[in-house]
Amino acid sequence: MREIQSLARGIQIIDMIVNSNTKVSTTEVAIELDVDKSTASRLLSTLQTYDYVQQIAGERGYIAGKRLHRISW
Repeated sequence: MREIQSLARGIQIIDMIVNSNTKVSTTEVAIELDVDKSTASRLLSTLQTYDYVQQIAGERGYIAGKRLHRISW
């Protein structure tokens, strides 16, 4: 089965965040997905645009966003 790589990466990031007890950093995402930090940053930014992840103001790292909380009910 063929997959859409960027979608698969987005799903992997969501899995990382929901399975983490702390914030997930851009560096951690880059290492886990074996991509450049700039790619990890763009993926996280896209997920943030759609409220799947959020970045706490003044802090580094990402947590589950409003949309993830909404669909997890």
